[in-house]
Parts: sequence; structure tokens; C-alpha cells
Amino acid sequence: MYNNSIVSIIYAQRRLEIKSAHLLTNSDEAVIKCQIIFDPYGDKYSTTIANLTIIKRPEINRKLLPNKISKEVGESLSLNCQASGVPKPFLQWYFNGDRLGINGSHLHIENLDSINFGLYQCEASNAAGVDLTITWLRKGSVFMQILFVFPFYFNVLSKGFILFQLMNLHQIHRDLIEYGPSNQSILIGSNIIMPCKLSDYFENLIIPKIGDPVHRFVVTDDNNLSIRQVGPDNIGLYTCTASNGINEQSVSGWLNIIEKPSMPQMVVAELMNETVPPRIRVLWKIGFDGNSPIIKHYIEMRSLGPLDLWSDWEVVIDNIPSELCCEASIDNLKPSSIYEFRVVAVNRHGPGKPSLPSNNITMPQQPPAAAPRNVAASARSWSSIMVQWQPPPSEQWNGDILGYIVRYRLANYASLPWIEKNISNDHARNVPLEHLITWREYEIQVAAYNDRGMGVFSKPIYVTTLEGVPTQPPRDVKVRVINSTAISVSFSPPEQQVIPGVNQGYKIEIWKGAVSSTSLFRQIRVLPYENPSEVIGDLEKFGHYNVTVLCFTSPGDGPRSKPVEVITFEDVPGAVRNIRFDEILFNMATIIWDPPLEPNGVITKYTIRYRELSSDEKHLLIAKPSARNITIEGLNASTTYIINIQASTKIGAGPSLKAKFQSGIPPILPGRPSSLVVNGIKARNVTLEFVPGFDGHALINKWIVEAKVGSSSIYIPIFNISSPKSHSIIVQGLRPYTKYRLRLIAENLRGQSLPSEPSQEFQTAEAEPEAIWDHIVVEPLSATSIAITWLPFTSVQWNGIPRGYIIIYQPIDVGITELSSKWVNFSLNLLPYKIYAFKMVAENSFGRSVASEIVNATTYEAVPSGIPNNIEVAVNGAGSITVSWQSLSPHQSNGVIWGYRVRVIPENRFLHSEFTQEKVVEDPSSLHVSFSNLRPFTFYHAFVAAFNIIGYGPENFPACRFQTLEDVPGEPSNVSFSYISENEVRLKWDPPYEPNGAIIHYSVAYWKFSKRNDTTKIQLPHNIYGFSATGLSTNTKYLFNIAAETNVGWGPPNVVAVVTTYERNKAQPPSSNKIAVKWINPSLNSDISPLRFIRFEYQEKNKNWIQFSRLISGAANRTIIKGLKPNTFYRIHMRFHSDFGESDWSTESKWIKTAEDSPSSPPVSLKAIPYESSSILLSWNSPPASDWNADSISYRIIYRQYPSNDEFQQEEVVISEQGNLELQYIIKNLPSFRHYIIKMQSTNTKGSSPLSTPIFAYVGFSIPKQRITNIVAKAISSTSISIHWDKWVNDPYDIIFGFKIRYIPLSIVSDEENFEEMLATVNNSIVITDLRKYTEYQVSLSAFNRAGEGQLSSTRVQTFEDLPGPVSNLTFTDILLDSINVSWLPPKQPNGKLLGYIINYRTYKQKEELRKEVREKTRYNSFLATNLEENVVYFFSVKAETSVGSGEEVIANVTTGSPDSPSKPNIIPRQISVRLEWESGQPGFVRFSLFTEDIDGSISAGNVEHSGKEMVDNSHPYHVIGEWITITNSHNVDRLYEVKYRDLQPASFYVFRVFARNLIGVGYPSPESDQLYVPALLPEEPFFIKWWFIIIVTVIILIVIAIVIVLLYVTGSRFKYEKRNSVDSSQFADGGIVSYELRPPKRKNRKDQPLRPNTNTSWVSDCRDLPVYGGINGADTIGMYGSLTTLGISNNNSNWPYLSDSPRHKMSIGNFTNQNRLSDNFSVNDSNGDKSVNENEEEEPDIGGYFFLILVSF
Repeated sequence: MYNNSIVSIIYAQRRLEIKSAHLLTNSDEAVIKCQIIFDPYGDKYSTTIANLTIIKRPEINRKLLPNKISKEVGESLSLNCQASGVPKPFLQWYFNGDRLGINGSHLHIENLDSINFGLYQCEASNAAGVDLTITWLRKGSVFMQILFVFPFYFNVLSKGFILFQLMNLHQIHRDLIEYGPSNQSILIGSNIIMPCKLSDYFENLIIPKIGDPVHRFVVTDDNNLSIRQVGPDNIGLYTCTASNGINEQSVSGWLNIIEKPSMPQMVVAELMNETVPPRIRVLWKIGFDGNSPIIKHYIEMRSLGPLDLWSDWEVVIDNIPSELCCEASIDNLKPSSIYEFRVVAVNRHGPGKPSLPSNNITMPQQPPAAAPRNVAASARSWSSIMVQWQPPPSEQWNGDILGYIVRYRLANYASLPWIEKNISNDHARNVPLEHLITWREYEIQVAAYNDRGMGVFSKPIYVTTLEGVPTQPPRDVKVRVINSTAISVSFSPPEQQVIPGVNQGYKIEIWKGAVSSTSLFRQIRVLPYENPSEVIGDLEKFGHYNVTVLCFTSPGDGPRSKPVEVITFEDVPGAVRNIRFDEILFNMATIIWDPPLEPNGVITKYTIRYRELSSDEKHLLIAKPSARNITIEGLNASTTYIINIQASTKIGAGPSLKAKFQSGIPPILPGRPSSLVVNGIKARNVTLEFVPGFDGHALINKWIVEAKVGSSSIYIPIFNISSPKSHSIIVQGLRPYTKYRLRLIAENLRGQSLPSEPSQEFQTAEAEPEAIWDHIVVEPLSATSIAITWLPFTSVQWNGIPRGYIIIYQPIDVGITELSSKWVNFSLNLLPYKIYAFKMVAENSFGRSVASEIVNATTYEAVPSGIPNNIEVAVNGAGSITVSWQSLSPHQSNGVIWGYRVRVIPENRFLHSEFTQEKVVEDPSSLHVSFSNLRPFTFYHAFVAAFNIIGYGPENFPACRFQTLEDVPGEPSNVSFSYISENEVRLKWDPPYEPNGAIIHYSVAYWKFSKRNDTTKIQLPHNIYGFSATGLSTNTKYLFNIAAETNVGWGPPNVVAVVTTYERNKAQPPSSNKIAVKWINPSLNSDISPLRFIRFEYQEKNKNWIQFSRLISGAANRTIIKGLKPNTFYRIHMRFHSDFGESDWSTESKWIKTAEDSPSSPPVSLKAIPYESSSILLSWNSPPASDWNADSISYRIIYRQYPSNDEFQQEEVVISEQGNLELQYIIKNLPSFRHYIIKMQSTNTKGSSPLSTPIFAYVGFSIPKQRITNIVAKAISSTSISIHWDKWVNDPYDIIFGFKIRYIPLSIVSDEENFEEMLATVNNSIVITDLRKYTEYQVSLSAFNRAGEGQLSSTRVQTFEDLPGPVSNLTFTDILLDSINVSWLPPKQPNGKLLGYIINYRTYKQKEELRKEVREKTRYNSFLATNLEENVVYFFSVKAETSVGSGEEVIANVTTGSPDSPSKPNIIPRQISVRLEWESGQPGFVRFSLFTEDIDGSISAGNVEHSGKEMVDNSHPYHVIGEWITITNSHNVDRLYEVKYRDLQPASFYVFRVFARNLIGVGYPSPESDQLYVPALLPEEPFFIKWWFIIIVTVIILIVIAIVIVLLYVTGSRFKYEKRNSVDSSQFADGGIVSYELRPPKRKNRKDQPLRPNTNTSWVSDCRDLPVYGGINGADTIGMYGSLTTLGISNNNSNWPYLSDSPRHKMSIGNFTNQNRLSDNFSVNDSNGDKSVNENEEEEPDIGGYFFLILVSF
């Protein structure tokens, strides 16, 4: 396979050898395998493999790289290095021996500078070796002529880092400069002269002959360069060049400035806390030494005082030699103080500027130097000790005390470790030590501590804990039975070590049954002997006991020993008890007994012996030990028997007990029970006590209880029980909180007795509500709410006064929460995306029901509520960063996290639109993202937010702030010339729009056009924005180059041209026809007046002009304006700026409409409701038209099942009518019984808007479709009905929760009030109770589910008749001596058809035989009772009657004959009259007569009757002394009367009496009143009640009204005349005049609906309250009778309540009220076409006339 000349195999050494390796090529690469076979006949072998790889040393193609290249400054350089080799060589470039950061084959330098000239090397290397080439880049104009004399050679060492070149050099010209600049160092601010006869250079830039005022250069007459006040900007290389036209020579010297050192850098203070005491280490870096060696440093320090004021700087270390730089330690500082430091460098010229202050350092505290004082302790219990102390002295705290350390251990046990307790409260003064060993002595110490550590412990104190109870019971407890009443107990004491105290003895306890707090039978104390034992007697025979023993100390008892069970021996039993006989019949009897109270063993049998009383023959019966009764048969009727019963044990028989009984006779029907009393009323049972009736000579087999339930009048059986001998029974099965009336029936062998008289009505007690929970459904409504739906309880299920329902819910990992509500549906504020468990209980005034079964529901997802943690930003470069964060915690996710959104926003808001970036990480496990192309050296804020299916959560706040790294700056902006002359120009500029870092220098270079070699270059500080160039040639074009520099390097230059001339041309405005895209620069001579920059303004249609954010360079002729609104019209104008001013604004461009874009917002108010069992009805509103970004939009619906991982489905909705509309759409054919999540987008031809916030909907239920059939309703009683209907047909698409039953009495169906009631059930039948008696009801049934109710099915049913209610308004009229007319009103609750009334009336007399009672029936509502006795009290009772029976009677009494006398009148004197008051006698009087008697009067006479006769004396009446005078006949029911003094005779005494009258006549007079004295001089009546005063006031009012009428008439006429002749009349668009009272109202246009229909019979006004000010309409005074006061005002042809269509229509003078508001009726323009009253001016009414009518109405 191989040529033997190349490959040879040496078998002895097991080796393959390649002889001529240099002949190998790439094709010889191979895999060489060596295999050793162990067994030639088998398959055992071993193999190894080696790869043969061919490599070749690199070779550079030197034809592509010349040895020498000549270039000028400003030109470009391109070098290409191509190399071959195997493997492919790696290329590396070097410049003057320094490695360049370029690894490719191509090297390109644009705009060469002087520093770019030198030796360039290209190195190619691989595993085989290295190849190197050299290229010499030289400046063509400054090199000497060099003659190379061969031979020469190159030697490269160490990969070309050092280059040696040896050659023979012959200089062919002589030196031209005898002396020139030399290297110098001079103190800053000094003057220096650098000698040179010819031209000079500075940093390769020629210095003008006239000097450079910026750098303070002056060139003297003898060509020496003088620099005044040298400064840092003068540092550099100075070159003096001499040329004779043929040859040229340069001499250079470097100038350094010596000054004081600058401030040290990066001063940092560090706390060295590991030392005691702690120290502070100050570190710094040496700053600039001022070109003079630093001699030393010193450190200054200041501290922060108590008032937060810094102290003065003071030197803390004054001499730190430069050899010990740059670190120093400072100690002896005050603890808990804040310090900062600064460093000053010193050279031989003095101290420099202090450094910036270091970071603040707070000295740590020192541990307290003293122990707490007054340490004391006392035992608090057998396991705790209370320790108390006072703090150490404050001067020894050494900082704030943070707490105390209390340590303790058992006393005198030095080897035991201390147990420490930390009290972290500096105000604590005591602490309990708990869980200590009982009855032990402890050693206790206390120390204080602060931030620095723990201080000194106090001296130890010793305290013993209190005694405790024994911890173990006595051992080896043994019990031995001595006899049937005694036992012996012995035991061993417990170990002494488990008795933590003094042993006080032992307690032997004997228990009846198990050991408990209530079964202790006896306790015996035993002294603490060594081997205690005790004999215990007087125990019960055959007693079962448990014996325990315990040890006790002073604090209490120790634990009991395990109980030992013991039984005393058996004995004979005691006598049986309580022999009684049951079911004694004529031929048999049952004997019942109780077992012996003291059985004294196990009863083995009972022996029964019986005989007849008259016979000695005994009969023997044996009963089992478990028997308690026995039946004896074969007895003789009516015979007396004697019986003996005896119990027996295995020991023997006990005493016997004797009894006697008599056999019975044949049975008959039992008698009715009596005296029913209800006691022990509980919720579901009561105790019914009664007196049994006659048993009918037989046992009562059953007691039957019947009840009248609620308001029903029918008794129904509710309970029965077999308890023959009971006098009370417990009635079970009652309904809680229900009214009952019971009666009892007895039943024996022959049958049932008559019912007893009913008991008193009672109400059962309240109980917990019934636990009937049907169809509890919980479904999420939103992310924070869940809807709970259930069937409400019926009234019979509440069992009391309802309080509501209680919902008990809990998250899976959180405690229980209760929420009470009285509503059927409500929501809770819950957590998103969390599973909740719900159960319900009902609560009434008694308690709560049993809880329902637990149901679960999960809330919907919501946007995340938290922010990602630990957000960090790593700055990678000038425009790149990496943002990282931690994942969101689960409780803040509110759903399944889909990913994260990261935004980086510039801090400067003006940069937001251009430099904001956003990225969405759709992988929730990816927790970092990178950004690039950020703006360099700019502060950004990074925001991170998590998102899920719902949307984005909150972003971090405050934002994570970071700054990108520096980069080379952009070109300086707004470059122009502020001054131009023939030999001088002044250049100005602004910083770059993109500085990309801190600008440190500006570079200005200028040269004549096309003479780049004669460039003058100046470097300026960063804060100079102008430069003056002088000594320029006249009328010459110059180019100026301005560039900025940051720490990264120089940015691109901005090159502008200028012509040195006095000619001035202002910039011309630009064109306007193409301004939206580009513009035409002015045709002016651009050399004389060049365009520097351009200012833009743009305007949105119907908006103000907006200035563009930046100025545009004059070299451009187009730009892009960003941030505009899509699909919006804009126009632009602009103005040019030159060196000599600005132009006028250009004419505006045409309106330009921006392109359409995708909508910027989704639909709003998105709602979803189930429409059918498989569809959803969506409704939404269009987004604002400003967000359409197009002329029309459509919509996209995105939905899927939730939760699910399926793809979202989409449906497009195209709307023909555009606008801000409410739209609807139905999503059909959805799987039922699913949750759906729905989103929407607005779409147009350009794209889609963001998604709307998702909403959720549940689909599965539709309104029930079946109709309820075969409704059968029938009455059960007078207050209840039963309803039954067909069962619901099961249909998976027609699921229901139950049925709703509504019922309402037909008598009030048409009433306004809603008396409809509703019940719900899941069954197909129901019983409705508590209805009205004898009332027809309309019952409606409908099926329901979550979607709503189905069709109604109705029927009617009437309840049964019942007893009528009481009559009302029982009155007596025509009360005569022997007759009375009695009348009444029918019952308000007839409860049936009234058959008539029953009237009973009787007299009331002391003697029974003289009493009289009459019973009558009538069908009318009145009754005339005749043949009555005179002056006798009669009692009348009236009750109604139906077919069921008579109702409750109403009783009243009346007395026949004349009335009784009133009481004695009381006299109450007043100013001009006297008041008489009295009390009436028997009721029924109709009026009173008042009489008076003049006892002593004056001589004057007058008419005494009050009948209107003429008076003899007009001043005072005359009454005859001693005669009674009738004052008045009064019908006053108030039993009072006033008599004026002027009706009585002055200076006289009067007495009064009163008579009662009725239709029959006058009764007896009342007793005489007290005497009244009438004064001689009576006071005058007030003038305002005189008749003449009333007449005068009336006349004045009429005169004022007449004047007002005249004025209003004149004013109205003038107004009407002016209006007819006025051109500018007050008219509206419809031609109607401004009228306030004649326009008919526009009720149809009212937006506020009346509260109820406006009828003229309503007694309640439906008007809202009107303001009482501010309108010609005035304020309507709403009367309490509403529209009743305006029945005569309204007009059929107008809604105006006060004025008719006719101007002559009169108004009502009644109360000015109406339920129609004037403000509602006022109208200026009737859009409905109602004709206005003032259509023709001829019929225009007089405003003044109507206003008069309104005034009169008041």
C-alpha cells in the first residue's frame, strides 16, 4: 500500500517508521491502526489507533505587500496579507513592534495621521512555524534622502516584536539648523523662549509666524518662539524646521510643565473590625505628580456631629513618605462615630489639591464595660425562676445596648455548660427562666451586649426552684379480698429521687368503675412508712372497684398507679322493689317489678308465688334473671290475689316482697281525656300532660294526638303512642317554630274515645335550619370572585327567624373564612388562579344548620401581581447589555407564567421614541436577555414584567438604572461662523447630538481649499465651543474640520467651508412643493453664504405648529420626521440658517396624509354572556376613531377552551357601519359545559391591534325549553294547597336546576303593590302553606337553570273556608229608654261565604235570677234590640258565621235611658275669658248644656240668653242674681268651653254647672263649680281683631292689587308693541318667540321618567323636588294631596296645568299646586309638532295679565 522508500516497518521493535517525511502531502493523511492477536485460532486481540496529520509552515505572498509605502497625512492606507499553510495560518498585525487588535488579512486606515507612520508587520503562524513580512509606511515630505548601499539584512526575534535593520546610510546634505528646541521642564505659569531661526511646528502642526493666542504662542522677530504663562495645554513636542529649497532639517524638543501634584484618586476607607480595638485603613491611588516627585502624603479627617453637621477637617496623619504609599491605618477613634477622610499629596512645590472625601465609615461599638446592676432572682414555680436586674452605668455602655444575656446552670456543677438566654429588648428588666429542674439550686449571671459584643457578667446568684409533685407512682400495688365488705392494700414507695420535695404520705383511692373525676368512692391517707399497707372495710357486697395509690407532696399529688381491679365476695341479694300491675284484665294480669337495689352478686333467678285471697293454694312461677315482668293467665274475674316475689344468687335467696291485686271486668269504649296542659315546649317535641278518662275496663292501647297547625282550623293526626298508664306523653315529630293546638284521643280494645278539649295554642321552639342543600353551584366570575348559587330555603325549612346563609370557604392551604349573606347570589374578593373549597350553612336566630357538602372552584387567571426579583443589568459594551432576573414567586404569578417582557428606556424622555427597546422572552425558564444598538454613555432604566395568558403584570419600580459605556462621539452640531472678514473668521459649534461619553477635547483643523498639506490643527478643552482663525488670506476658501474626543477616541469630523470676504447674503427660504420628503437649497452663492443648518416645524390638521426636535445639517436635503400619527394629515414649513442670520419661514407644503397603520387599541367594554347551550353572545364598543389608524376597521375574535393547551380559534367580524357603536356577535357551535377565554383585536388592511384583556364565559346552559304540563293544584286546608306536575324529561341539552313556583291572590293581581311570593324546589310537587283562607290563588310554575327561566305554566286554586274573623266597628245608635240600634261592619277576613251574624245581649245584675240573655240571628249589618229596661247596662256580642262555624265574638256595652251627670267643672281664668273643663259620665253622649248662676252682681241689667237677641246695654250684660242662665248647647267632644268676660256681668260672682244630653233628653246636672269673680274693669280687646281694622286692611290690599294690575297691563302692552316693531326679536329657529308660560310641555322629550303614572286620582305626587329660586316659573309648592287640588285647572287641549290655550282663560284661585312641574312644561321649540299658543301675533297673550292671575292665586 505504501512505497517502501517512504514507509518501513520494523517488527523487532514493533514500530512503523516514515523515512522521508518532507515528501508527504495532504493526501497522505491517514488513520494508522496497530492490532495484536493473542490467539491465532480465536478472536482475542487488542487494537490501538493513531491519526497521521500533515502540517506545513506558513508562507506569505510578498507580492501583495510592498516593502515601502509613501503616504501623506489625511490619505488612506490599505494592506493585504495572504498566507498559505497547513493548517490554515493565523494572521496577526504589528505596528512598531506593538500588537494590533486586527486578526484578519486586511488592514485599512482611513484619514492617516502623523502617528500612523512607521513599520507594519504581518505575522502568519500555525503549528508548523511562523512567517513574517515588513512594510515601511513613510511620510513623503519629511524624510531625508537616504542612499541604501547593499548588502543589508533583517533579523526578527521573538515573533517579530523586535526589529533590527542594518544598512549603510549616506547623508547627501548638511545640517541647516545650528541650534533649536530642546527638551525642557518648567514651572507652570512661567514664560519660556524656544530658539529657532526658521518656521516651527507643534505636534506636527505648523505654528503661524504671527503666533497662536489660544496657546499663548508669540514668534519673535529673530524666529524664537515665546510662550507666556505656560500651562498644561502647552505640553508637547516642539519642532523647528529649516529648509533651503533643496534640503530640509528639523530639530525637536519636548516641553514639560512642573506644578503641584493633583488630587489623589480613589480614596477608600475600610473598617478593620478584626482588630481590637478596631481601626480604619485608608487606601488611595497616586494622582498626577506635577512632573515633580511626590515627597509625602498626609491624611485629613472629619466626623459627623450629633446635629448631623460635619466638623472641620483636621490632619490625622501628617507624614506618610512616598515609600509607604498608598495605605495608612488610623486608630484611637471614638466608637459609634461616623468619619470620612481625604488625602493630600506634597511635592517640592507644596501640597496639592485635597482628594475627594472617602466613603463614610461608622466605627463599631465596643462591648459594654460593666455588668448589669442589682441582679436578683426568685423562684416563681417548681420549673421557673424570675430574674431581675438594672442596666449598667450609661457611661460604660460603649454604644447602644441591644439586649441582655442571662446564663444559668445547676449550682456547684462546674463541669456543666452554661445555658444562655438572649433578651433582644434593651428595655427589658426581667426575664423568666423556664423548664428548669424541680427542687434544684441554680447559679445565674447577667451581662449586657451591644453591636460590638457581650459585656461583663454579673456576680453569680443562687436560687432554688420550688417543690414539685412526685413524678412516679408507688410500685408493686397489691390488693387482697378479705370478705364481701373488706380488702387489704399494700405497696412499695417510689424512689426518693423522683420525689422533688418532702414526701407527705400516700393516698389510697377506691373507684366505682373506671377512674374518673366523678367515680371516686373513698380515699384513705397513709403515712410515709417504709412498707405501707392498709385494710379497708365497709365496702359494698360484691362491689366492683378499681384501686389506685399515689404519693403526694406539699404542691400536690403525684401520678396514680395503674388501677387494680378488685371484686368483693358475693352475698344474698336484697328484696325486689316496686311491684306493680299492668294490663289487669278479667282473666289475666301482668306483674312488673324492679330488681333489688343491692343484688350483692349475680342474680340467678326470680321466684313468683301467688294465691287467691280466700284460698291457701299457691302457684309457683320461675323467671329468668333478666326478666322484669311476667304475665299470669287463667285468673278468675273480679277476684283478689296475693303475690310474693323473691330474688336469688348462688349464695342463696333474699327476702321476699308481697303485693295484692284484683282481676278486671269486660271492657267498653274509653272516656275522653281532659285538662290538657302543654309543657316542656321544644323545637320538635312537647310534653302533653292530661287527665285520662275512664279506661273502659281495659288497657289504653294507644293515645292519638291531633293538631291544628298554624292558622288552619282543621285537626289532623300527628302522633300516636302506646303508653297505657301515662298521664303525660312526649309528642314527637313537630315542626320547629310553628303554632299548634292539640287535642287527645284514647283508644282501647273496643275503639276510640271522643276528642278532648283542645289545649292552649302554643308555638314550638326554634331549632337549627333544615339541612336541605340542593344544587349548590360554584363557578368563577373573574380572577377575584366566584359566584355561588343555591336553592333558597322555604319558610318551613328555616325553623326560626331567618338570619341568612353563611358561606365557609378556604383556599387549599389557608384557614377557614366565614362570610354571611342574605342574598342568593354574591361574590367574594378572592385570589386569582387558586382553588377554593366552599360549604354552606344556614343560620337563624337559634343556630346553624348542618353544613353542605364541599364543592370546589378555581378562580380565573389574572395578570401577575408581583415583579421579578433581583433584576440585574450587566453592561457589555458601549451599546450592549444583558438583563437578568429571577423567576416570579408562585403566589404572585396569578396563573401560568408564559414569559417575561423586558424594556430598556432612556432616562432622558426626549430619547424615548428613538432609543427605547423592548423584547419579549416567551420561555418562562429563560431568565436573561441581551440588548444591542443602545445609545452609548446614556442612562437607561430597565423594566421587567412577567406575563401570562391574561396580560402583563407590573413592572419593577423603581427601575433598575444603568449607564452604557462610552464610545467615540458623533460630529459636533450646528457648526457655523459668527464672524467672517477678509483675514479672520470665528467658528462656533455645539456639542454633538450623540456625545457617546464625556467630551474631553475638541480638535479644530483648517486649511486652504485643495491644500490639505498645509493644515493647521488646534486641540481645545471640552468647555470651549468657539475658535478664531486669524492671518487668513483674503477672499480665499478655507475648510474647517471640527471633531470631538471622548475617553474612547476621536469621533468623525464635521467639515465646513468658508470664504474670507466682506460680502453678506442672508439665507433664502426653501421651496415648499417637496418639503415632506426633500427640499431645494437656495441658489445663492454657497461659497459666500453657505447653509449651516435647517429648522423644521410641522403641523397636524387643526392643531398648532410643532418644532422638530433637532436642527438638520445644511449639507442634507432630506430628513425623516418620526413620531407622527398614522392616517393623519400634516404639513411642514422650514427656515434656513447661515452665518449671517436665518431666513423667513417657507410657504407651507401641501397637506400630506401619513400612511395607514395597524390599529393601536383593541375593542373596549368587551362582555360575554351565554346565549344558548353551545353559543356565546359577545358585545363590545369600537375603539376611539383616533386609534383606528385607518378609515375603517374590522374585528377578530380569538377564543379557546379554558384551561387548555389547544390552539386559539379565530373568527373575523366585518362591520359595514363604522362609528363608535355597540356591536354584538354570536360565537356558535361550541362544546357545552366548558369555560372559554375570549380576546379581541381591531384589524384593518395594515395589521391588528394589541389583544384586549381576556374575558371568561361558561357555556352549557340554555333557557329551559320544555313546558311544565299536567299541573294539578288542590286545596289541603284553608291555609295550604298541594301542587303536582309531570316530571321533567331528562335531556342533556335541556338541563334544569329546579322549579320556581310563584303564587299570588287573584284579588290583588291588579293592585300596584306586588304581593307575589316565590318558592323553589327540585321535586315535581310542593305544598304551599300560610296562605289566606278562602282565597283564590294564581299559581305559576317555571323551570330554571343558570341561563334563566323557561316558559310559565299557570293554574288557579282556592283554599277551603274557615272560621270568619271578628266584626269591626261595633257601635250603638238611637239609644232610647227601651231600644238600641246596634250596627257593625263585616269581618275584614270573612274566610268564606258569610251565612249571617249571631247577636247575644244580656243584662248585668247582681242576682242571677234577675239576669236576662237573648240570642238572635240576622243576615244584616245592624240589629234593633227592643223591649229593653230603662237605665240598665246591656252587654252585646256579635260574631259572624260561615259554613264551618262562627268566628270570634266582639263585645261592647251600653246603658239605656238619659245620660249620667258630668263631673264638677274646673275653672281656669284667662286674660279675656275663662275656660271650663269637665269629665263626661257614661259614653255615648252627644252634646252638653252649660249653665251659670249670678250669685252677686251689679244693678245693671241685660239679656242673659245666648241666642242673638238685642242687648239693652251695649257695654255689659245684666244677669238676675240667683237664677241659672243657659250659656250654650255644645257638641264639643273635647269637654271644655270658654266663656268671655264680656258675656258676664262685671264685679259679680258666678258658679257653673254642666248637663249631658242625648236623643232622649237631658241628664242630671254636674256639681257646681268653684266661684268665679268677674272684675269690674275688663281689659280691651286687641285692635287687630276689631272689625274696622279688618275692613281697612282689605281696602288697602285691593288698592295695591289694582295698582299692580295697571302697571303690568301698561308694561305688557309696551312690550308687545316693541316686539311687533322690533327687527331683532327674540326668536328661535322654529320661529317661536321666547315664551315662558304659553308653550305646551314636551313630555316626550323628558329623560327623567316619572315615578308612577300621572293620574288625577293619585294622592301622592310623583314630582321631584323643585328649586324654589331662579326662574320666572317660580317654585311649585307641592301639596300633600298632589293633583287633587288641580282637577279643575287642567285643559283637555294642553298639558299646561295653569293656563289654557286661550289668553282669556281663567285660572283657579285655589291652592297653587300641581304634580306637573313648571320647569318640565316649559318649552321653546316643540319638536313633536305641537302647536304653540302664540302662533299668530294677533293672539299673543298679555304676560302681565297672566302674572296677575298667578299673584291672585296666592
